[in-house]
Amino acid sequence: DAAATSAAVVAAMAASTVEASAIESGVQLRLAGVHTPSDSAVLGFADTNRFLAEELRGLHESNAALRRNFPGGDCAASAAEALIIATLRHCLRVCSQWTEALDYIEDLLRKQLIAAIGKEVSPA
Repeated sequence: DAAATSAAVVAAMAASTVEASAIESGVQLRLAGVHTPSDSAVLGFADTNRFLAEELRGLHESNAALRRNFPGGDCAASAAEALIIATLRHCLRVCSQWTEALDYIEDLLRKQLIAAIGKEVSPA
């Protein structure tokens, strides 16, 4: 049921650890921990790691394009500044997506709680 699935997601997230492994010229974060059953609706750690690897590949590709297209040295807009802007924009997008995901999960859990007890509760 949905409550058990939500509890499994929370438990998996809490029990998982983050380990770093070298990949190409950078470091990729890998999730390791609780095994996700194949019949689960939850995305498994292997798939999540594939998404992380693709994100890293895309970042390397974007950084290489910025280095090719922007000059080096002392100028108004160098490759260093372009890399900083691109990296900060990427961080902003990731943080926004995390916020949206957590808001969704919080709303889902709130709706399940209301459905389970039959009324809406507020803080004391």
